[in-house]
Amino acid sequence: MTRLDEDTVAQARPLVRMLFLAVTVVLFIACANLAGLLLVRVIRRRREIAVRLALGAGNAAVLRQSLVETLTLSVAGGLLGLGLASVALRVGINFLPETLPRIHAIGLDWKVVLFALLLAIVTGLLCGVIPAFAASHTSVNEGLKEGGRTGSVGGGHARLRSALVIAEVAVALVLLVASGLLLRSLRSSAR
Repeated sequence: MTRLDEDTVAQARPLVRMLFLAVTVVLFIACANLAGLLLVRVIRRRREIAVRLALGAGNAAVLRQSLVETLTLSVAGGLLGLGLASVALRVGINFLPETLPRIHAIGLDWKVVLFALLLAIVTGLLCGVIPAFAASHTSVNEGLKEGGRTGSVGGGHARLRSALVIAEVAVALVLLVASGLLLRSLRSSAR
């Protein structure tokens, strides 16, 4: 014996799970992209970080500053995303088919908002840890000698950036294959 609300959404559940998986993969791609951009930002600020370290700032202070900047950026992006989601829900519900179960129950409640903000904070921490550690391990001598004139990047930073790009491409490829398989299975089930 199944409950009525369970029976109502039983057919849409696999599609919603697949959509959630796709959104998660896109989030991982965005995290890799953001971490790469933040790492490039740290590389560009090597001289500034080297001056701070030379003046007596500790590695913990540089690490903390980098994480606070990343969290601020992440939470601001999360709040902007919630605002856009609210607008998209108001407009998008009109385009959904009436046969979709519980279509009028779709909306943002406090659980969704809390989950989105928590996800923004976790994303900010995950994306900010690698660049923050790269910033805190800046060599003072090399950073001050460099003087900001050259565009060369240390071997460790270049390898880290390459690893982030490889991870981003790999996750994008997985998403592409999964979406192709989903479309193929939807087409075969429609016949």
